[in-house]
Amino acid sequence: MQNVDGQVLERKCGTPQGEVISPLLVNLFMHYTFDMQITKNLTSVRFCRCADDGVIHCQSLSQAKLVLQKIGARFRECGLELHLDKTKIVYCQDVNRRQSYQDVQFTFFGYTFRLRKVVNKYKRVYVNFSPAVSRNELKAMRQTIRKWYLHLMCNRELSDLSVIFNSILQGWQQYYGRFHGSAMSAI
Repeated sequence: MQNVDGQVLERKCGTPQGEVISPLLVNLFMHYTFDMQITKNLTSVRFCRCADDGVIHCQSLSQAKLVLQKIGARFRECGLELHLDKTKIVYCQDVNRRQSYQDVQFTFFGYTFRLRKVVNKYKRVYVNFSPAVSRNELKAMRQTIRKWYLHLMCNRELSDLSVIFNSILQGWQQYYGRFHGSAMSAI
């Protein structure tokens, strides 16, 4: 590893961010320290993980606290620690779960999961805990669009603009428009 002064230093731990092998090593390590731990010892919970981000679904507050305690202990055994600002217990409030709790929403992979109005297949409106594009992702999209300086492209045809920007816009719509696509209208 080379520091800003040009001095070469020996790497004693970790993998360099941006290296091709880093994501593979992270996923292998997390598979054996996290996934296997939950699969073998916490069989009553379901989880979703990608790299070092994850969500664990619990049935009760007491179960969530126990799971958090066990995972924290397992991570400490492996020389890791949970990120205190990102690790939290969230109450998935909906029509069947009406208690109040400090944290009632979370963001995972660009989606914010929270209480929302939903229309079911019979066209009935109800309230459910569901995902939609997060505010941070909408802000990032708006900033990207501003950097395109569209107001300076008045000499271009609409077909030219669509060739330039359609792939980006379609990518956003396909990923973030999958759940509560109407939230994308805030761009």
